[in-house]
Amino acid sequence: MVASAFAVTFALVQPGLGIVADVFGKAKLIFICLILLGASNIAGAFSTSFDMLLVTRALSGAGG
Repeated sequence: MVASAFAVTFALVQPGLGIVADVFGKAKLIFICLILLGASNIAGAFSTSFDMLLVTRALSGAGG
């Protein structure tokens, strides 16, 4: 279920990121995604419940 949260969010966000990259530039988008991925992975490492782990893995999918 945790891997599914990452994969589904990753698949849903990717098409929209192309449009965002066209508007704001690839470098800014890569930086923002890297920050989101890193922060959500750190938050997931310190999660205290399964629900929090699912949310942080979904955020990782959005950034990754």
